[in-house]
Amino acid sequence: VLVGIAAGVKLTPLVFVVLLVVVGQRAAAARAVAAFATTVVVGLVAFVGTVIYARFIETTSGGGAPK
Repeated sequence: VLVGIAAGVKLTPLVFVVLLVVVGQRAAAARAVAAFATTVVVGLVAFVGTVIYARFIETTSGGGAPK
């Protein structure tokens, strides 16, 4: 699982997922891929939420720089 989380932060640890498959630890590789996918989804949700807030909520609240 920690390999998958590390891969979500930086892609280099994905090499270890391939190594896990090569040495026959497919269950560990599957858990690492699931953890990687989870970190990617969480990052996308956070990014989209920030964009929606900045685009719609912040601009309609009257705050920010004058136009």
